[in-house]
Amino acid sequence: MQGPEFLSQLPSIDELLDNPRIKAAVDRWSRTTAAARVRSAVTTLSAEVSRRAESLQNLAPTELLERIIRQLEQPRSALPTRVINASGWLIGDEWSGPPLASVAIEAASADAESFRFGRPHAAAEAAAGLLRVERACVASSHVAAVSATLEALAGGGACLVARSEMSQLAPGVRLDEICRRAGVRLREVGATDSADLDDYRRAIDEESAAGGPAPLVLRRATAGQVGVAVEELAGLARERGLRLVVDAAWLRPLDDTPSYTEGAASAGGLAAKGADAVILDAAGLMGGPVAGVVAGKTAAIEAVHERLVSRGDQVASLADAALAATIGLFRQPATLRFVHPLYQLLDTPVENLQTRAERIAGRLAASERIESAEAQQVASVCPAMCESPSWAVRVVPAGTTPEALAGRLRKHDAAVHARVGGGALWLDLRAVPPREDSPLVAAVAPESSSGAAEGAAVAGS
Repeated sequence: MQGPEFLSQLPSIDELLDNPRIKAAVDRWSRTTAAARVRSAVTTLSAEVSRRAESLQNLAPTELLERIIRQLEQPRSALPTRVINASGWLIGDEWSGPPLASVAIEAASADAESFRFGRPHAAAEAAAGLLRVERACVASSHVAAVSATLEALAGGGACLVARSEMSQLAPGVRLDEICRRAGVRLREVGATDSADLDDYRRAIDEESAAGGPAPLVLRRATAGQVGVAVEELAGLARERGLRLVVDAAWLRPLDDTPSYTEGAASAGGLAAKGADAVILDAAGLMGGPVAGVVAGKTAAIEAVHERLVSRGDQVASLADAALAATIGLFRQPATLRFVHPLYQLLDTPVENLQTRAERIAGRLAASERIESAEAQQVASVCPAMCESPSWAVRVVPAGTTPEALAGRLRKHDAAVHARVGGGALWLDLRAVPPREDSPLVAAVAPESSSGAAEGAAVAGS
């Protein structure tokens, strides 16, 4: 019996999907994903039949079915899951970083295809040049950069930080714990919601009276620049012979980098105001790989670099290559919205988001799986866009809860991360590229994805 005749004994794909045994194997996927997996299993079996027609000719249809089921039940290799970010958050929160620019991917790929140099330095040189500082070094992460900086510049002494700036460095990573591990005593300054220059003066005087090592002043800067101005703290630090470190985690790199928040500061601008070291999260508004950049005065950065080397916390070669390429994009800020995926998303006009949200809502509302779907304007939840609105699709599923739908979407092949609240699932389009509109609809309501022409129109908006 030849291959095609052999496989003709099997039912159609739809019949296979309705088979109780196959249904049990694929009930954790959507029907679209299950159909793709079954087709793949049949294709694999077809190739085997073509190679071994003689030895397999006595297999009964039930045995063919058994082979397909075994393929479906085999664990898949642990490859990264493609994610559609419909949470509205572009940086921070649960995301390790935004999509990398094509030049960064190409640079990392080229580095991966050759022997890697043991001491990466391209990104550090590029960062120092971009931020116009004496020197820079790069750590394996923003948290590693903060920890190494505190250990190098305040080890054995105190770190003064405003009580209002005691937020976590990352989910589950507390500043006081980082200080403890770095051998630094954390001293909170000011009230719960504010600290002024006199609060810092008093804390410095008390530390000096205690006779310990000179304290380090840590300022955690945000886009809105709430708190004591960096130039005032820098003046106080110079007056008292102290070092000032500014954690500019999610700030834009330069003053000429496009800003989506009124009066937003920049890492380069803060370095120019007198800070000894400025720390930047490379996976923040720089839109690079996971890494931490420490830039500033030579003496401070050399001490941090030595600490990174001794701790084994230097950036990996692949990330170094990708970050160096990403930094190069900021030398032409006017072109960022064309070549950098993060800035393409940041620059999307709100009218465009509204049009897409209305189209997606219409497609979802036509599905039997959806009780209602409507486009609504929402406030931005992204720290980089505090003043920019977005548009989302408010989805109320039929026959299940928003929480259950959100859980299913996170397990989808194209995992969808969305917000849940107010009795609905919210698909915020601020972080969704137009090309992902149709896959988003297919994940939420699989049978709604059949309109190829309409899907092309949505993706091209």
